Amino acid sequence: MPKIAIDWLDGDRGVTIIPEYLVDMFDKVAEVPETDSLFIAWQKAAKAFQVAEKALKALLFYYGIGLIKEHKLETQLLTEIIKIDQKAESLRDPCQFLDQFYIPTRYGSPADLEYSPQTAKRAIKFAQKILDFAVKEIKF
Repeated sequence: MPKIAIDWLDGDRGVTIIPEYLVDMFDKVAEVPETDSLFIAWQKAAKAFQVAEKALKALLFYYGIGLIKEHKLETQLLTEIIKIDQKAESLRDPCQFLDQFYIPTRYGSPADLEYSPQTAKRAIKFAQKILDFAVKEIKF
Protein backbone atom coordinates (compact mmCIF):
# COMPACT_ATOMS: atom_id res chain seq x y z
CA MET A 1 0.00 0.00 0.00
CA PRO A 2 1.43 3.40 -0.90
CA LYS A 3 2.66 5.16 2.23
CA ILE A 4 1.53 8.48 0.79
CA ALA A 5 -2.13 7.37 1.06
CA ILE A 6 -1.67 6.69 4.76
CA ASP A 7 0.25 9.95 5.20
CA TRP A 8 -2.56 11.84 3.49
CA LEU A 9 -5.10 10.56 6.01
CA ASP A 10 -2.74 10.75 8.99
CA GLY A 11 -1.82 14.36 8.41
CA ASP A 12 1.91 13.96 7.74
CA ARG A 13 1.51 16.31 4.78
CA GLY A 14 0.52 19.18 7.04
CA VAL A 15 -3.22 18.65 6.74
CA THR A 16 -4.91 18.63 10.11
CA ILE A 17 -8.23 16.98 9.34
CA ILE A 18 -7.74 13.43 10.55
CA PRO A 19 -10.16 10.68 11.57
CA GLU A 20 -9.86 11.67 15.25
CA TYR A 21 -10.85 15.21 14.29
CA LEU A 22 -13.99 13.87 12.64
CA VAL A 23 -14.85 11.86 15.74
CA ASP A 24 -14.43 15.02 17.82
CA MET A 25 -16.71 16.87 15.40
CA PHE A 26 -19.39 14.17 15.82
CA ASP A 27 -19.22 14.60 19.58
CA LYS A 28 -19.67 18.36 19.27
CA VAL A 29 -22.62 18.01 16.89
CA ALA A 30 -24.31 15.59 19.25
CA GLU A 31 -24.04 18.22 21.99
CA VAL A 32 -25.46 21.04 19.86
CA PRO A 33 -29.10 21.88 20.40
CA GLU A 34 -31.45 22.30 17.46
CA THR A 35 -31.22 26.04 18.07
CA ASP A 36 -27.55 26.02 17.07
CA SER A 37 -26.57 29.10 15.10
CA LEU A 38 -26.44 28.94 11.32
CA PHE A 39 -22.79 29.93 11.43
CA ILE A 40 -21.87 26.95 13.62
CA ALA A 41 -23.87 24.63 11.34
CA TRP A 42 -22.08 26.09 8.32
CA GLN A 43 -18.67 25.50 9.93
CA LYS A 44 -19.47 21.88 10.65
CA ALA A 45 -20.82 21.19 7.16
CA ALA A 46 -17.74 22.83 5.62
CA LYS A 47 -15.42 20.72 7.76
CA ALA A 48 -17.34 17.58 6.82
CA PHE A 49 -16.75 18.45 3.16
CA GLN A 50 -13.03 18.79 3.84
CA VAL A 51 -12.89 15.42 5.59
CA ALA A 52 -14.61 13.74 2.63
CA GLU A 53 -12.29 15.46 0.16
CA LYS A 54 -9.24 14.32 2.10
CA ALA A 55 -10.50 10.72 2.25
CA LEU A 56 -11.15 10.65 -1.52
CA LYS A 57 -7.71 12.10 -2.24
CA ALA A 58 -6.14 9.42 -0.04
CA LEU A 59 -7.92 6.83 -2.21
CA LEU A 60 -6.53 8.49 -5.33
CA PHE A 61 -3.02 8.05 -3.94
CA TYR A 62 -3.78 4.48 -2.85
CA TYR A 63 -5.01 3.51 -6.32
CA GLY A 64 -1.91 5.05 -7.88
CA ILE A 65 -3.69 7.97 -9.52
CA GLY A 66 -1.93 10.59 -7.41
CA LEU A 67 -3.06 14.04 -6.50
CA ILE A 68 -5.84 15.65 -8.51
CA LYS A 69 -5.85 19.37 -7.77
CA GLU A 70 -9.62 19.65 -7.94
CA HIS A 71 -12.21 19.84 -5.22
CA LYS A 72 -15.55 18.67 -6.58
CA LEU A 73 -16.17 15.36 -4.89
CA GLU A 74 -18.58 13.70 -7.27
CA THR A 75 -17.68 15.02 -10.71
CA GLN A 76 -13.92 15.12 -10.29
CA LEU A 77 -12.57 12.93 -7.51
CA LEU A 78 -15.16 10.16 -7.25
CA THR A 79 -15.37 9.78 -11.02
CA GLU A 80 -11.67 8.87 -11.15
CA ILE A 81 -11.99 6.44 -8.23
CA ILE A 82 -14.98 4.63 -9.77
CA LYS A 83 -12.90 3.91 -12.88
CA ILE A 84 -10.76 1.68 -10.67
CA ASP A 85 -13.15 0.58 -7.94
CA GLN A 86 -16.84 0.18 -8.79
CA LYS A 87 -17.69 -0.22 -5.10
CA ALA A 88 -17.07 3.51 -4.76
CA GLU A 89 -20.33 4.09 -6.66
CA SER A 90 -21.98 3.76 -3.24
CA LEU A 91 -20.45 7.13 -2.38
CA ARG A 92 -22.19 9.05 -5.16
CA ASP A 93 -25.13 10.35 -3.09
CA PRO A 94 -22.94 11.44 -0.16
CA CYS A 95 -20.58 13.20 -2.59
CA GLN A 96 -23.45 14.98 -4.34
CA PHE A 97 -24.79 16.22 -1.02
CA LEU A 98 -21.40 17.36 0.26
CA ASP A 99 -20.45 19.12 -2.97
CA GLN A 100 -22.86 21.93 -2.11
CA PHE A 101 -20.46 22.94 0.66
CA TYR A 102 -17.43 23.40 -1.60
CA ILE A 103 -17.71 27.11 -2.46
CA PRO A 104 -18.49 28.21 1.12
CA THR A 105 -15.64 26.00 2.35
CA ARG A 106 -13.18 27.73 0.03
CA TYR A 107 -14.51 31.26 0.08
CA GLY A 108 -16.27 31.55 3.42
CA SER A 109 -19.81 32.67 2.61
CA PRO A 110 -22.65 30.52 3.89
CA ALA A 111 -25.30 33.02 2.78
CA ASP A 112 -26.34 31.13 -0.37
CA LEU A 113 -27.20 27.83 1.30
CA GLU A 114 -29.64 26.78 3.95
CA TYR A 115 -27.75 25.60 7.00
CA SER A 116 -29.17 24.02 10.09
CA PRO A 117 -28.00 21.60 12.75
CA GLN A 118 -29.78 18.85 10.77
CA THR A 119 -27.82 19.78 7.63
CA ALA A 120 -24.56 19.68 9.56
CA LYS A 121 -25.40 16.29 11.04
CA ARG A 122 -26.25 14.90 7.59
CA ALA A 123 -23.00 16.30 6.16
CA ILE A 124 -21.00 14.69 8.94
CA LYS A 125 -22.82 11.38 8.49
CA PHE A 126 -21.95 11.38 4.78
CA ALA A 127 -18.36 12.41 5.43
CA GLN A 128 -18.07 9.52 7.88
CA LYS A 129 -19.37 7.10 5.24
CA ILE A 130 -16.73 8.30 2.77
CA LEU A 131 -13.99 8.20 5.39
CA ASP A 132 -14.98 4.69 6.48
CA PHE A 133 -14.87 3.53 2.86
CA ALA A 134 -11.38 4.99 2.39
CA VAL A 135 -10.02 3.54 5.62
CA LYS A 136 -11.44 0.10 4.77
CA GLU A 137 -10.00 0.15 1.25
CA ILE A 138 -6.59 1.38 2.38
CA LYS A 139 -6.71 -1.23 5.16
CA PHE A 140 -5.18 0.68 8.03
